[in-house]
Amino acid sequence: MQKLGLILFSICISTLIGGFIYYKMQVNVPTRQFDESSLFHPSNFNEQRFAHRGGYAFGPENTVETILQNIRQRNITAIEVDVMMSKDGELFLFHDDYVDRLLNYNEKRLFTDFTAQELSGLSLRDTTFGEIGLTTLAQLVDSLRIVAINDQLPILLELDFKPNGDQTIQSVDALMEIVNDQEEEIGEAIYEFFFVSTFFPEMLAEFRSRSDKIVTAFGVHSDSPKNKWAARTAILAAHFLVKKHQVSIIEPNLCLVTPTFTKRWNERGILVNTYTVNSYCEKEYMGALPVAYTTNCPGEVCTTDEEEGLGPPRNWCKSCDLSSFD
Repeated sequence: MQKLGLILFSICISTLIGGFIYYKMQVNVPTRQFDESSLFHPSNFNEQRFAHRGGYAFGPENTVETILQNIRQRNITAIEVDVMMSKDGELFLFHDDYVDRLLNYNEKRLFTDFTAQELSGLSLRDTTFGEIGLTTLAQLVDSLRIVAINDQLPILLELDFKPNGDQTIQSVDALMEIVNDQEEEIGEAIYEFFFVSTFFPEMLAEFRSRSDKIVTAFGVHSDSPKNKWAARTAILAAHFLVKKHQVSIIEPNLCLVTPTFTKRWNERGILVNTYTVNSYCEKEYMGALPVAYTTNCPGEVCTTDEEEGLGPPRNWCKSCDLSSFD
């Protein structure tokens, strides 16, 4: 019995030592550096104010119509969009798991249950620009590439990539097809115009296995409404995951962001892009820190998105009027 205990103890010690060595190997991977002219250089990136869901305070969310209007009429050149995948592998701009809030479809049905053809036959409930349908990611990329090159605008697009689990490989395949097509057209400059963010570590691994050129971001949430345990575990493991998968940007919800948090990540060479910064208090606080942020109202002040579900206020958030924390 004593011998068995000694063997188990030795195994535990060996495992701990091996794990520590592996951890040190991963966290010592050099952080990616960007030229001063790059939008990803800290001096440029920290000035970015991303229009949430394409700037949906000014039109239907996640649509090319709203995005192009924001670029041309409001000079908004930092855009965040949500990416979902149809049942048959087409990437669309869409935020929700279910279609009934946004589309003229009255049943509570998952977006991923629809084929691309079925989705293309549905119109958006928001008729600000008349009756319009969903935007595919390929359509958006084509439009932004033309605007960026013809008008020479420094557009930066964040793809909040929502597929995961069983959709991981197929969705990354679909994105890489779009990226490779664009690279054939304009060369490696395409990688200066966008980055991919995800809350799922397996997606970070899949992206990095396909390309070392794509800039990636890892999203973390202090109080995720979907899976609090997983969200808090991700925060604890963030440094390891960021280094292991050569991530360039950490994306915490705004309640995690403090001067200490920001300094710690900046010292590691990691950019910070927080969400969703809307009220005067939030914008004033974040504007004093070296961070980029995502907002529902670029250039204006608006209320906090009630759908964020950020949970009870913590840290500096206690002093702000954040209605979604009620």
